Amino acid sequence: MSNTPQALAPGNNSRFAHFTTIYLQAALYVVAGLVHFVLPQFYVVIFPEWMPFWPLFWIYLSGAVEIVLGLSLLSPTTRRLASYLLIAMLLVFLGTIHIPMVFDSWDKGMLWRWGTILRIPAQFGLIWWARRASKWWN
Repeated sequence: MSNTPQALAPGNNSRFAHFTTIYLQAALYVVAGLVHFVLPQFYVVIFPEWMPFWPLFWIYLSGAVEIVLGLSLLSPTTRRLASYLLIAMLLVFLGTIHIPMVFDSWDKGMLWRWGTILRIPAQFGLIWWARRASKWWN
């Protein structure tokens, strides 16, 4: 089926859902990446102390990568590579930021602790979503 307007019409549920989901996922990563530049102090607070270099370097770099990969999801030519790179990025963030945050959160209150715990399954959800995107329109 081609990428014609008829193929993307709401009546064609499968193609329309895939099209909508790709754009939602791309928007999520572009907005998340922009937040790294607009509100870097949010990320400075959760930045691991053991990582080398200046925290803002990593915060800006990860924001730029999220923007580029989010935009790359929009093109069928780059979608598969972008999906795999997003999965790699999410796994790195899971191991270097999100899991250590759970262990560091015990002295920061119940709400913060549960927020860090709930981020773990959310990361796996994003990984699943990125994997699904790699299969669409390639």
